[in-house]
Amino acid sequence: MNSNRQTSSPEDVVHLLKSDTVAAELQKSKVAPAGENRPGTVDTPAAITAGKIVERITLTQGQTLRLLALDLFGNREFWVYIYLENKKNIQNPNVVPIGTELVIPDPVHYNINATEPQSVESARELGDKILNNIKGK
Repeated sequence: MNSNRQTSSPEDVVHLLKSDTVAAELQKSKVAPAGENRPGTVDTPAAITAGKIVERITLTQGQTLRLLALDLFGNREFWVYIYLENKKNIQNPNVVPIGTELVIPDPVHYNINATEPQSVESARELGDKILNNIKGK
């Protein structure tokens, strides 16, 4: 992708995503163009809000929030942020049905950094609190 290009509107982002170059890059990656749900891929801008691209993924067989966090963010403990972004659609983070569409959290918003021990520890502590609250219900 041309890193020098500045996008100023959602229409520019959509146009960029439709270009042949980007389509070829998306085809090689785990990212699917908006509206194209390939199992196990991130769905690029199904929603663009406030200039931010919202990525989505559809959970496939064998995937869990922990495995998804490991794949996307480099550490299983970050599952908690996927859960928080999607808790209105998930009753129990340990049992997420296949086919559930999940919003992928913004790593900057949650300070997700697998190379930073404090980031991992904060996620672990928050995850433990959430799981203990679910068990207590």
